[in-house]
Amino acid sequence: MRKLLFLLCLSLFVHIGSADAMSLRAICPLLGFSNHNGIAEDCSGPDNGEHWAKLSNFNGKEVNVKIRVKYYHDYGIRKNAGGTITVSCGREMLSFPVKKDESAKVQIMPSTDKREFLLIRTYQDAADGSSACMGMWLVGEKDGKLLTYATLDTVENAGLLFDDISPTIKNGELWLTGTAKVYWGADPQAPPRPLSSKYNGVPVKVDGNYCTINSAVLFWDSAAQWFGIRMEN
Repeated sequence: MRKLLFLLCLSLFVHIGSADAMSLRAICPLLGFSNHNGIAEDCSGPDNGEHWAKLSNFNGKEVNVKIRVKYYHDYGIRKNAGGTITVSCGREMLSFPVKKDESAKVQIMPSTDKREFLLIRTYQDAADGSSACMGMWLVGEKDGKLLTYATLDTVENAGLLFDDISPTIKNGELWLTGTAKVYWGADPQAPPRPLSSKYNGVPVKVDGNYCTINSAVLFWDSAAQWFGIRMEN
């Protein structure tokens, strides 16, 4: 009897522990749209474009992800004139803006408890090869409904400094690392720095023509059933 009770308690402990330990497993490309790839396209092509993916088992549901944009012509190249990214399930739909000249990326993140999340980002490419994050949304499902767990405002308010954002999964958590292009100043002895004054006095880690600043780490809080956030330098 004591052995049976011990096994029951052990089973309960393992079940609770595994529930508390929900973590992200990977971040994988799902869908994307590049505003400018440097290749001249046929300007007689359609003025509207659609990129889509169907997830047949997104948290047990069929979910459609679509990027719809209009095009304009710029010196023989078709560019994005603006559109939307939609995530839909039945009659439910979330919609996110893609503004003129922005590109978009949608990535999917499976977790250890078979839940999935989407990371949606819009960004602008600059002539010098750098890019700037313009929008970000962390999308998932709760109580049977689609919702947004975090946005670009969330990480900015937490203290993330960035021109662009580089997402990675570390130890089951989503690390959103701020990056920026660096430039040499008038003093050849001084290390290269980002141009924006928002980085003044902030330590950066230079790697080639770019640097990393800090990271906003999103982790699953089992008690709150929501993503918590902390900052890492």
